[in-house]
Formats: sequence, C-alpha cells, structure tokens
Amino acid sequence: MCTYLVGAGPGDEGLLTVKGLELLKKADVIIYDHLVSPALLGLARPECKLIYVGKQAGRHTLPQLEINSLLIKEGLRARENGSEVVRLKGGDPFLFGRGGEEAEALLQAGLQFEVVPGVSSAWAVAAYAGIPLTLRGVSSSVALVTGQPGAGLPSPDWGALAQSADTLVVLMGAARLHEICGQILLAGINPDTPSALIEWGTLGRQRKLTAGLSCIAEKAGAAGFSSPAVLIVGQVAGFGEQPSWFERKPLFGRTIAVTRSMAQAGEFSSLLRSMGAMTIELPCIEIRPITENSPLKSALNKMKDYSWVVFTSANGVNIFWDMLSSMDLDSRLLGAAKVAAIGPGTADALHKRFIKPDFVPDVYVSEALGRELAEQITVKGGAVGPVLIARSRLARTALEDELRLAGVQAETVSLYDTVLPPEEIWAPRADELRTALRADRLDAVTFCSASAVDNFFKLISPEEFADKRVCFACIGPITAERLKKYGPACTVQPDDYSLPALALALGRYLGSGT
Repeated sequence: MCTYLVGAGPGDEGLLTVKGLELLKKADVIIYDHLVSPALLGLARPECKLIYVGKQAGRHTLPQLEINSLLIKEGLRARENGSEVVRLKGGDPFLFGRGGEEAEALLQAGLQFEVVPGVSSAWAVAAYAGIPLTLRGVSSSVALVTGQPGAGLPSPDWGALAQSADTLVVLMGAARLHEICGQILLAGINPDTPSALIEWGTLGRQRKLTAGLSCIAEKAGAAGFSSPAVLIVGQVAGFGEQPSWFERKPLFGRTIAVTRSMAQAGEFSSLLRSMGAMTIELPCIEIRPITENSPLKSALNKMKDYSWVVFTSANGVNIFWDMLSSMDLDSRLLGAAKVAAIGPGTADALHKRFIKPDFVPDVYVSEALGRELAEQITVKGGAVGPVLIARSRLARTALEDELRLAGVQAETVSLYDTVLPPEEIWAPRADELRTALRADRLDAVTFCSASAVDNFFKLISPEEFADKRVCFACIGPITAERLKKYGPACTVQPDDYSLPALALALGRYLGSGT
C-alpha cells in the first residue's frame, strides 16, 4: 500500500527510531544499502523479501536510476497486493542520502510514500567520538557538507564554509581528504586548527584520529583510514583527543564470535554490542522441533499424572507451548503440577508464558537440578506422581540419572533436535570469521552449549587458531569440558551460568587488555 523511506541511522542499530523499528517488523519488502546494520535486517519477518542495492562509495551494485526503477516496481506491486515496502537507507534519507531523488521518482510514478527521518552520522558520529559540535563559548554554528557533491554540481566553497561556521562537518570526504583540507587551508584557516577524522563511527570498530588541519590527511593515509569516515574541523574537534564515553566501554574495539542459533543470537549479540564490541554471528546450531511427536502428545494427554514438569532450556519451553497451542490447549493443562527450570534463561521463558517456576537450582547444570529437585521432592514429600522432563533429544541423561538415583520416578520426552544449520546460512559467516581470524581481528569465540562447540569445529578447524590469541569463552563447565575435546582451553567461564554473566566476564577479561 505504501513505500517508506526509512533512515537506518549511522551504524549502531540502537539508534534506529521507534517508527523505523515498527515498519521493519511488518515490512513485506526491504530494499537496503551497504552500510545498514545486519542486526536491523534480523528484525524482518522470515517471509520478508530482502533486496540489496549496495550503495558503497565508488562501487554501486545498482546505479541510482535502477534503484529508482526498482522502488517504483515494488511500489506498484505493493499497491496491487496491499503490501508495504521499506527503503532502508543509512543515516537520514534526506541528508546526502539521495532520498530526495527517490521520493521524487515515487511521486512522479503516482505512488504513495512516507519519509521516516533517521539519526544522521553528522552528529551521531561526533557524539560517539566525544566531540560536541556546539559548545557555549567555543562553537555556536555548524556547517554540514558532503565531500561528493555529485555530477553537475560545483565543488563546495570550502573557504567560505570554514570562514562562516565555527565547526565544519564533512561527510563522504575520505577519498578526497587531501584536496578538502588543502582547500580549507587556502582560505586562510590556521593550519593548527584542531581536526578529527572518525572511521566507522558508532560501531565497535570505530577509529579516531585527531591532528592539526595541515597534517590530518597525511596521518590518516599513513594509518589506513578510509570510508566511511566523518571529518570534523574546528576548536571542538580538540575534545576528541581523549577517549570518549563510547571508547571507554569494556569491549570497545573487540570482535567476538557468537555461535548461538539465528533465532537466539540477537539477544547475546546486543548485550555484547552494548559493551562496545563488534560481533560475528556464526549460527552453529539450529533448533528443529520434533514433528509428529507422539510421545509428547501422549504425555500431554496424561498431564494430571505428573507431580513436576521440568524444563532444561528456553527452547524447550517455547516448543512445549507451541505444541499446546497446536492442540488448542493452554497452560491450564499443567493443573496442579509444579514447574522447575534449569536456570534464569529458562525461567524467563516460563515467565513470558505467565508461569512462575516453583524451583530453580542454585547451580544451573543438570546434575544440580536433579540433586536439588530430588531433595525438594523426597524431603518435602511433594511427589504424588512421576516427574516429566521436557528436553532436547541430544541432552545428557544426568538430570534423570540423579532423580532415579534418589528414588524419584522420571519420564523423559524429547521436544527438539539441535542440528547444524544449512550451508547457505553458516558459510558466509564462517568466511567472515576466518577473515577476521587471519587479520588478527578476532578476539573471542563464545559457546553456550556443547552442541555449538561440536558443530563449530565441524566448520572451523582447531588448527586455524594455532598461534592466534583468541579467547574461548563458555557459559558453563559442561560446555567448557566439551571444548577440551578439540584442544583449546576455556579462558573465560562465569560463576553464574547465564548470558549476562558471560558478557560481564568477557568484559573483565578483554577489558583488562589481556
């Protein structure tokens, strides 16, 4: 029905607007550029059509006229079938983003569209670099200019801009940095004027260079700075000489591999990115519900016989309730049965189903759950029937072994398998990880299950980590023990076997400069 020109922001997906978030979640088609965060695309519905148009400096997958034609084609189709199209553009669509041209093309085609402004890199990157573009007594005016004016337009009057504004912000100027700085100097600007160049601003790979105007281009070339980068010229740029609030985050500049399933990686990746890290999501497991699950249906049909129902993962909780829904049942089926969860993640999944677990062990492993639950049952006399354990088909038998050892009757029902995802999902992520590894940019690999460890080393040979300083972090002792099978030792393991604790432990270890 409508085409939306949405600003994706400067890179950090947390800077997407609320309206942009809502549109991404319900879009039928998303047409996106090179600098759009992959995390934003992860918000799309599985059936959403994703179209990459690759707007990189000097390397466009599609020329602008073809992008306009694509927008019109998808817009016409949307008008016919009632769908919605999102054109996702880096920064703000109407600030040096050619969104005006796309809006004009849609208008001329008679198509309805809306513009959703985005946070521009012009001020977001400065903020993440610790540079206030205006400051009382220092800067009361800002000029924004593009380093690529486009065909048919004259080059900006750099001298006039520098003379008229206290602070000059140049976007898309990295390729012409020597020329731009030279033109500003020709206008008589003091060669020692503080300047800052920020590459990949707002992301964990952000780099910042501060220097006088006369030498910043030479220093940037020597340091290998390239696009995307923002140049700031003016007295306020001097504030960039000190590490910013963003650059002080414990995992800033670190690259961490997340091996959870595609459906679950986002939560942990967001947590790591909030601590300043860059993440590579390499899904090493896929949760595949067991279809035609007769044992589960049989257990549900005799639920009144069970005294306890035990869940060993959030996946198990979700699949259990999906099965209830498919049978037109709900939580009332649990009746008087008490509910146990192996840890806080599983407990949180139950809370979302409006079930408060009756028991969570002090240590989040199967052995502790079995021992402590057996004590609850035998000491307090709470058992009037067997215990139902709902878990993965490949899960260890430690839980039921502990219960049976204590004389507690336990029945197990398998809800799902953990398998290696299809090659088209993991292959490009594995290539990305290898590239970072070879360039010595990979700092850590994280594991949240033994299955993830097994599948990871099916994709990446342990030998590839030889002579590399890569930290291996495991959520708990069972996962760490599985890692030993392949050679590497677990460097980081939290005392509390949870995702927040694992992230904090990584922050302490890598943030210390180890």
